Amino acid sequence: MDDDDITYLLGRYVEMIPDQQSPDEDTSSEMPVIGGGPDTTGLIKLMALGRDGQIVDELTRVLWESKPGEPSFEDFRVFKDPEDPDGKLNFGLTYVEPDGTPYPAVMITTTEELRNGRPEPHVIRVLDDGQRISGDQTTP
Repeated sequence: MDDDDITYLLGRYVEMIPDQQSPDEDTSSEMPVIGGGPDTTGLIKLMALGRDGQIVDELTRVLWESKPGEPSFEDFRVFKDPEDPDGKLNFGLTYVEPDGTPYPAVMITTTEELRNGRPEPHVIRVLDDGQRISGDQTTP
């Protein structure tokens, strides 16, 4: 199958029981969160869809598996510069410490690297001017 026939999706893979999809109370401070609240646990998967919209199992894989008490990633956003001859993908995402403190992160990679490896995002804790980023500002 040619890469032009594939659409890749990168994101959190969640399975929820239908009655847990809309919790009646705020669950943002509990771990693990089962229904609603921040994405603190679960799989980050690279999903491949064929032109027919069906999942291509042999190209779909887990990139990260977050567990309670460990850091996690969420809110992946991608930008592909059409002028870049190398076809690099520029991801912005949020890195979340086990205590819930978020930091901005970036990951620059290619589709090929995503398919064959596990690129590590660069977490931004300090800006170039030496300013430490507080956990409440994940998009400086």
